[in-house]
Amino acid sequence: MALSPRVAWSAFSVVMVAASAADAACSQSDVYKLKQAGIPVSEIRVLCPPEGPPVAPAPAQPGTASAAATGQKLNGGAIQAALTGNTASGVQGGTAWRQYFGADGTTSYHRTGKDPRQGSWAVRGDQYCERWSADAQWECTDLFRDGETLIWRYPAADWPAKTLPGKQMAEASVTPEKPTPPAAADQGESLAERYRKSVDDFWRLPSRDPQLYDAAREILRPLSSRFLQGPEREAYMQRLRPSLADYHAVYRPLLADALAAVQKALWDSGLLIRPEGDQTEIDVVILTTDDLLDKRVAVPLTFARYAEVLPHLQRGVPIAMFRYRAPGARAGLAFDGLARVSDRWVFVPKPWMGLAPAKAAGETQRIEAEVKEQAARLEATTPHYPRT
Repeated sequence: MALSPRVAWSAFSVVMVAASAADAACSQSDVYKLKQAGIPVSEIRVLCPPEGPPVAPAPAQPGTASAAATGQKLNGGAIQAALTGNTASGVQGGTAWRQYFGADGTTSYHRTGKDPRQGSWAVRGDQYCERWSADAQWECTDLFRDGETLIWRYPAADWPAKTLPGKQMAEASVTPEKPTPPAAADQGESLAERYRKSVDDFWRLPSRDPQLYDAAREILRPLSSRFLQGPEREAYMQRLRPSLADYHAVYRPLLADALAAVQKALWDSGLLIRPEGDQTEIDVVILTTDDLLDKRVAVPLTFARYAEVLPHLQRGVPIAMFRYRAPGARAGLAFDGLARVSDRWVFVPKPWMGLAPAKAAGETQRIEAEVKEQAARLEATTPHYPRT
């Protein structure tokens, strides 16, 4: 599965491709080079939408992916039962696609007019995961069922599909002539490097508060140890568990209450940060909620969904983005949401998971107007931090 080309062109991700994709759409050579460079497929779809520059999603119509935002979340066993040995068939961006899920963990994907792709799929916890090369990282997402429709819930869009019994890839078997691999030095290669540089730039942002930076690394370091396992790791994680007051210190009441309710089940079931054994290096970037609200920092795609929770942020709260990586590696396992509240760190990951109940209460538009008014007043005096 891949992201829809109809993605929200967030202010946080514009910086990454402003010098390239904003001026011209990616060619097939560009996409090929990005894949060869190991850029995750989901992010290639944002950098190089197949059908032109990214645009804001149109209002949802009945039967579309956006309209299918409801449904029951499937657990790991239900995902395995729904997909194993079956084919998913859907239409996204006006183009039909099919994907078969083999019992041996292999998967084949075909979008009409494109070359078929072979990869692997798995169920990890209660999420569907896939990767398209043996050395690629697994990309995971939630899977929902709405009646007879399965819905892959990606950050930029939902991908609804019907399931067909067995392997039924024939109707999506139009295979175009395979393009000749592009030359080594062209725009695709430079685009991949610009993408990587934008991510590197983010992780190299200078610390404005060395003591706070050191404190964050100190609290995160034990979690990189392969010797902190089982009950000891679980007990250590509970030190980071936020109270209801902590949620309210970081987010406005509506989202704070929703997050406390939604994340209670995660904490009760043993929420863990678990890097791979060789991921002993820790990178930390500490922003404040003011940085996010005033868009002072270009946040990479990994954390771009913070754009959705801007209207609910309290001001003046330090938030650490962090990742664990192997020594010398350029990428790693990234996390968000380590917040500093009342002289202690609390972990509030993926705050957008509380948006559905918050939006249902109808407060978002009022808060957005208030935030825009505050931003307008601060625009003349707000400094922009240099990127090094």
